[in-house]
Amino acid sequence: FLLNDPGVQKELELVDEQREQLKQMQREFGDEIRSKIDGIMKNPAEDKSQIAEVLKEINQRKKNRLAEILLPHQVDRLKQISLQANVNQAGLDQALASKALMEELGIDEDQKKELTKKAEQLNKEFNEKVAQLKSNMRDELLTELKPEQREKMKQLLGSKCDFGEQTSSRMRIGSPALRSSPQPIG
Repeated sequence: FLLNDPGVQKELELVDEQREQLKQMQREFGDEIRSKIDGIMKNPAEDKSQIAEVLKEINQRKKNRLAEILLPHQVDRLKQISLQANVNQAGLDQALASKALMEELGIDEDQKKELTKKAEQLNKEFNEKVAQLKSNMRDELLTELKPEQREKMKQLLGSKCDFGEQTSSRMRIGSPALRSSPQPIG
């Protein structure tokens, strides 16, 4: 919930009364969501696909309630911040593929296909650059080892394995691997 973020609250210039109303709204809708979903999940006869419909209905009421609490310029700014958060999290390509934004921008199916094609090209280039940066980082980090440690590391790694796309996408940049010892397999 973006409105819990102090930076967003500051950006919207919320007053104490609005903050309190938003906390109360969040509690009320949170309780309602939990109650309705629990009811659906506990009843084997209930159709689980109802959850999406329940969430859609509650989200619409939540938007209406936000419009009562926030001033019009705050609602507009919250929409902008929400779109920024979506772009930051999912990427501009995913945001542009959303039905709502396509309609807002007047993007037709042909343009969507072109945007998708361009996004795939850019993602490929990005992944190649990331792979090169990882390689550079690994090489530079290895220079910090003593020669006998580097040699031992080469032996531990063995010959290079080209991981498939699915495995590669789950691998992370950084040093978490340095925090725990490798476990033997088998």
